[in-house]
Order: sequence, then C-alpha cells, then structure tokens
Amino acid sequence: DSCASAIAVLSAQQADMVRRSYRKDALVVPVGPPAHFFDPPERAAARARLGIPDDVFLVVGMGTLVEHRCFDDLIEATSLLADDPQLHTLIAGSDHEDPACGDRLAAQIAAGGLTDRVSLPRRSMSDAELKDTYAAADVFVILSQRYAWGLAPLEAIASGTPVILTPGAGVYDILAGRPGVQAVPAEDPRAIADAIRRWRSGEGREGLESTRTWLGEEYALDSYVARMEQIFADVVGA
Repeated sequence: DSCASAIAVLSAQQADMVRRSYRKDALVVPVGPPAHFFDPPERAAARARLGIPDDVFLVVGMGTLVEHRCFDDLIEATSLLADDPQLHTLIAGSDHEDPACGDRLAAQIAAGGLTDRVSLPRRSMSDAELKDTYAAADVFVILSQRYAWGLAPLEAIASGTPVILTPGAGVYDILAGRPGVQAVPAEDPRAIADAIRRWRSGEGREGLESTRTWLGEEYALDSYVARMEQIFADVVGA
C-alpha cells in the first residue's frame, strides 16, 4: 500500500496497476517455473499414460474453469478446424470455483458436435498428470483476459511445448516475440484457429529450445529468491 517501502510484482501489467492504485512505482521481479518442469517425462510414454494416440495433434488449455480464461474461444477455434480430423483439444482443469461455467462449456461442446474432438474432464490433476499433459501436448494455449502472471505457459515451454497466448497474461511481457511463442488477439477464435494451424506443421518447435534455455537461465527460482532477498536487504538498510 501507500506506506510500503517497496512493492514487488511479477509483471509490468501489475506495476501499472500499482501505479494507478497507489501512485507508486513497483519493482518487477518475474519468476519462472519450478526446475522439475525442465525434466519432462518422455513424450511417447506420457501420451500412452493419457491415452493420446500417436497421430493426434493435441491442443491443451489448462486452468480452473472460470469465464475470464476464455475456454469458450478455444472450443470455437476447434470447431473452425473441423477439416483436421486428427486435431484434438483437451481443456484440463477443475470447475470447483464455478460449476456453472463448466456446464456452459460442456453445453457448447455438445451443441457444436465436438464431443469427440474436445475433452473437458472438469477435475483437478495430480502433479504427475500435469507433467504428462505438458509433455504430451503439441501446443499449449492460454487465452485469459486477465492473468497476473501465468506459470502454466512457462511450465509448458520448460516441458518443450510451444505456446499460443493473448496479451491478457502477465507473462506476455517476457514471452511475446520469442521462438515457439505465438501471440493472438483476445476473444478472436479465428485468430486462435489460424495460430493452431500454423503450429500444426511443427513450426512452433523451431527455435523453441533457445527459448527454453533462456527461460531456465534468466528466470530460475534461485534468481527470483536472490532478487527478493536483495529487495528486503535494501529496505532494511534504508
């Protein structure tokens, strides 16, 4: 608040919020994914455990099922890709916060005749399932209208999976323009479908390893801890 000696946030988006709310500058201290995501399970084995056939192009959206995550746009984008029978979308996440949102998404899938092409488990995943899902995916999609940071797309990249995202995610600031990352406008299913189609050929993996290496080096958890410790030391010293 206004009495704070220092305010640390994860993204430039949050720094703007602090400036508007408290008329103070904030220190942007991003954090990357836990180190274990850089050691993903073997892709074929992960797919076998999840029951994903080898010839399926798997699009994954992940997170608690709430309106601002815009999973309805991902479902619509999948319907626009009806000419690609090997494409399948998995929307992984629990609807415990808003069961009605889960109901609406399920109804949209049924109404669009997409029950064979879009999976909506509506439950939480174990840590092992989470790692398998990242490794099994051909592309990870995050479409949130607002998201203070967004570890999920960073975890996907660490796992070797390319990402499609909108500017609503705080991580957009550090990911946009990186190899293996494709930005699309918010609430634009056709743009999402076009982005998925572009990655369909495997193009999304070109240069992805360089982004993965950069992520591990620049945003390691140890670096975040060191920067936060320095902020505390500076405040106490002052």
